[in-house]
Amino acid sequence: MVYLAKKGGEVVHHTSLPALREIDGIEEPDMAIPDAEFEAADGLARIINGEIFIGKTDAEITAEQNQKRIAEIDAELDVIDQKSIRPERAISHAMANGETPPPADVAKLDEFEARADALRQERTSLNPGVAG
Repeated sequence: MVYLAKKGGEVVHHTSLPALREIDGIEEPDMAIPDAEFEAADGLARIINGEIFIGKTDAEITAEQNQKRIAEIDAELDVIDQKSIRPERAISHAMANGETPPPADVAKLDEFEARADALRQERTSLNPGVAG
């Protein structure tokens, strides 16, 4: 068991009641949880709204998931940028020479841009106020 108690606005924890008493001068813990539960929460224990809270809040979990997805989106946008270089070059070359750009290259850029636009919109929804 892990014994947790509030002390000076912080949470102290020990795996033995005698240690809680001797080291922190606390006679009774505010909470006791199994070692496995404490380890599963990565040892994160805080006081939230006056109560001991173990682990991450739902908001923290959501924020972490959003950041992970944003990183995936950024990586996918980088791949799109790299893959679009050749069609962009072909279109630019054709236009510079007064020619009609190759339809296949224009279509490919349209595909890339549609996918990139959808990813940017998703990224914005995951992190409002921050442009991607």
